[in-house]
Amino acid sequence: MRLLHYPDYEAHKARHGALVNEVMALKQRVEAGEEKGEALLNLLKSWLVQHIMQEDMQYTEFFIRAGAKPTLKTKAWLGRLFGGHARLPSA
Repeated sequence: MRLLHYPDYEAHKARHGALVNEVMALKQRVEAGEEKGEALLNLLKSWLVQHIMQEDMQYTEFFIRAGAKPTLKTKAWLGRLFGGHARLPSA
């Protein structure tokens, strides 16, 4: 984002920081028995839908206009997150 001078970089970065803070606070409430684990799952699910699928898609066109060449890497983010052991369930 910074390399391509995305104009909304600081605000976007702040939204990511706010998510981290919210997740950590909710995690502490779950561990203290004040919240159920479902609350954390719902927060992350909401983030995936609203932030990644909407807000992150807003900068895609900007990057392409700026000359970025979209490519797919062989190892998906989910695989990196779970050390290559992530598998989608079979239908």
